[in-house]
Amino acid sequence: MSLLRRVRRLPLAARALPGAAPVQAQGGRGRLGAGRSPAPAGHAGAGDGGSLAVPDPGRVRGCLRAGRVAELRLPPAALAREQALGAFRQAVDELHLKGLKHLLLTAEPAGRGLLWEARVEGKAGPVLREVGTRAQELLPDAVLLDDSKYLELWGLHFRVRSDTFVQANHRQMPALYRTALDMLALAPSDRVLDLYSGIGTISLSAAREAGSVTAVEENPRAVALGRLAARINGTGNVEFVQGRVETALEQVRLGRHEALVADPPRAGFEQTAIAEVLRLGTERIAYISCEPSTQARDVALLIRGGYRLRRAAIVDMFPQTYHIETVVLLERA
Repeated sequence: MSLLRRVRRLPLAARALPGAAPVQAQGGRGRLGAGRSPAPAGHAGAGDGGSLAVPDPGRVRGCLRAGRVAELRLPPAALAREQALGAFRQAVDELHLKGLKHLLLTAEPAGRGLLWEARVEGKAGPVLREVGTRAQELLPDAVLLDDSKYLELWGLHFRVRSDTFVQANHRQMPALYRTALDMLALAPSDRVLDLYSGIGTISLSAAREAGSVTAVEENPRAVALGRLAARINGTGNVEFVQGRVETALEQVRLGRHEALVADPPRAGFEQTAIAEVLRLGTERIAYISCEPSTQARDVALLIRGGYRLRRAAIVDMFPQTYHIETVVLLERA
């Protein structure tokens, strides 16, 4: 039974809450899907005959949990996304766009920007552009962006695309990165390797404290945005290398770096990448992870290779969930 059908069977008092709707936004993003199957968390089905109710911004929203009704206020970014979902739905209906697979919305942490990306079946480029134009007309207080959005961290300026990685919780991002950098205790003479660097948020931050940073990232779009950020911020001591970590590290010579920071995807390091890290033997490693189990696996391999675990910390990047970010410091024995 779909989520929407289950909602219809709830008592009237629960259904009549102002703004109650099965729309959720996760990880700083909102999605509008057009499939007929039950929509997963963060999606809203577009084929439900108008059963999707998007709440007005600023209104209190109802949440039914464990038989109790609680009320909460959505943060500004979430409110902006929900309003935008309604505007895009209206634009899609007015322009009769067919084959919409999903709409991805990402709100700027500060400012009025909303980065949007839609995917459709077949060729619908002109109509899709008209949908964006119409949605912008319906959202006079927002600025719709179809390429990249703005992000600021510690006075550093970045651009972010929907196909590049950035921490979802921008309020906790400084706490997470400060934890890792404090563990490394960088000196002005240190040369740092930043693995899985993304758009360079850690790289440019570390470059303020270290002598130089080499950032390694597979995604070419992220590398381009990282190089752009370095130019925008006047950071001349960061070099971006595009390629898979395990391949790029093969070109790095021994003794070139004193510290290493890594924030790999949930799957953790590839085994060949671990081998290259052990070959290089940097004095200190700060390892950030959103999946403790794969981090524990990799840390065990690093310990077997001659490192010692010195410190560990937990940062709550996903409040009210069991997900956490962990940071560990390893030092060469």
